[in-house]
Amino acid sequence: MRVRIPPEPHRLLVLLHGYKGDENSMWVFTSGLDSDTAIIAPCAPYRVEDGGFSWRPSEITSLEEVEPDKFKRELENLVKLIGSYGESIRLNTSKFSVMGFSQGAAMVSMVALLYPVRIQKAAMLAGFIPARFAQSITDRPLEGVPFFVAHGALDESVPVKRGRQSVELLEKAGALVTFCEDEVTHKVSAGCMRALKNFLKE
Repeated sequence: MRVRIPPEPHRLLVLLHGYKGDENSMWVFTSGLDSDTAIIAPCAPYRVEDGGFSWRPSEITSLEEVEPDKFKRELENLVKLIGSYGESIRLNTSKFSVMGFSQGAAMVSMVALLYPVRIQKAAMLAGFIPARFAQSITDRPLEGVPFFVAHGALDESVPVKRGRQSVELLEKAGALVTFCEDEVTHKVSAGCMRALKNFLKE
């Protein structure tokens, strides 16, 4: 786990890396953030055979297949880790912001849907909402929660259609969504990076 602890932290941002990433992968998104923001970037718990880490065990071939009830323990463990970190620096983490890329963005959506009252702000970068979790949205659990969604129009790993679907599903769930789409592949464009920084500062 990689962390940044400011002298007087007032808020917490959690960074969730993508498939085959680690605790360092998301640090590129931290430049220019407010100096009073504490940052935690945990490493996913499952090692991938050919390198890196994953948020899902190897027996699950895709987060699309994850049943909300059967994946609840992984999400609970992540939120417990966030709470423990907050306690260690005497920071109230009853609410926190969370940002993820690709598989990490899918984790963001699942954490937000399971713990909507804990989310201050959320950002999904080049990601998606897993199908089984999308099917579980029956009311407006994310009412008023600010979400930022960025996606590349040329993304072949997670087609842009999934990003647009995520926006629709989040709005259906009551979230206040800022969407940034640009002519890039499976990454975040410079323009969307600027929009993301503005979103986090607001």
